[in-house]
Amino acid sequence: MDWEKAALLVVGAAVATLFGFLKEYLTSRKKNEHDLSFLVVTIACMLDQFVAECVEVCEDDGSYLGQVGPEGRKRRAPDPKFDPTRANVNWDVLKPHLLNDVLSLPHLVHNATRKVLRVSEYSHPPDYEEEFETWHHSFAILGLTAMRLASVLREKAKIERLNLDSKFNAREFLEHTRDTVEAQRKSRQKQMEKVMAAGVIASTD
Repeated sequence: MDWEKAALLVVGAAVATLFGFLKEYLTSRKKNEHDLSFLVVTIACMLDQFVAECVEVCEDDGSYLGQVGPEGRKRRAPDPKFDPTRANVNWDVLKPHLLNDVLSLPHLVHNATRKVLRVSEYSHPPDYEEEFETWHHSFAILGLTAMRLASVLREKAKIERLNLDSKFNAREFLEHTRDTVEAQRKSRQKQMEKVMAAGVIASTD
């Protein structure tokens, strides 16, 4: 019957349309997975390089071959840089919160650099203690932040990090640097509080 032929035509058209949508969906999904993997590898490797530069900062004690010049300690390692916008990747495949984390990191690096610069203006020779503490502490924290972000990205794309230097643990080193600076600051704060308390007692006698 004509209505049966018409029904078959309608069903056939619907199946063809559905098949077309399914094919387009699978093609788009495959491309997005490829783009995500490429983005993760690219950005995670950039973050790894940034972490390595943060480690270099934290290793810099201001000396040259263990010797300090007549002008005192001097920063020799360059300030770490991270610019994800130069990566040729498809940012649309990344979740908004991860995209925000990646693109916010350069701003945090900029703020850290400015903070170190401000502290350096009143840091005193020959040790420049405040400057080096701020420098080490700021980039230890940023290095740890970058490591966490790279780990989250790799987990998102199910990609493992290749560890070429199994004897050196960057995370432990950066955590130790951060904790050491914070312990030194707390110790100085307690000493200052004792001195101030002693001064208050002396003034009341």
